[in-house]
Amino acid sequence: MATTKTGTSSVSTPGTIEVRPATAEDHGPLVDLVLQAWDAQAVAEGLDPKSRPSQRRVRATLVDAGEDGRRSLLLAVEDGTIVGFGEMWVLPDLFVGGEVALLRTLYVDPRLREQGVGTVLVERLLEVAHARDARTVRVTSSIDNVEGLSFFQRRGLRSTGLVLTRNL
Repeated sequence: MATTKTGTSSVSTPGTIEVRPATAEDHGPLVDLVLQAWDAQAVAEGLDPKSRPSQRRVRATLVDAGEDGRRSLLLAVEDGTIVGFGEMWVLPDLFVGGEVALLRTLYVDPRLREQGVGTVLVERLLEVAHARDARTVRVTSSIDNVEGLSFFQRRGLRSTGLVLTRNL
């Protein structure tokens, strides 16, 4: 089971898992893991393989996103290898009357699931959201991602709506 320790630079779990902010040096291996996660989601959701983003596009998104400091991208690292990541944006929301944390992406290598890695990533992202004065957190998950929905519900999140999407 993963545990966190206080600090702003990294959080470690027993053994060799470290949770830390992503850096520019992480972009290469992170691109590979993002595409691995996309492939798994594509199979689960029946996505068109033609819509798979290119390595160049994923890398550009990593470089361009979050220039204003609203984005947090944390990594779970085991023995120097990225094995998971979580991405969150903190943005203003008129209906909330303040900042809202949008936990957009959470991925843990299937070999390390149910070992607390995802929990540590979420806890750390929530610490960041709290530090940025977010009043609430929202998570996006596909409706048929039973494992993911259950994961977030066990951490106190509840379903409050439905997100509709359309590819452009």
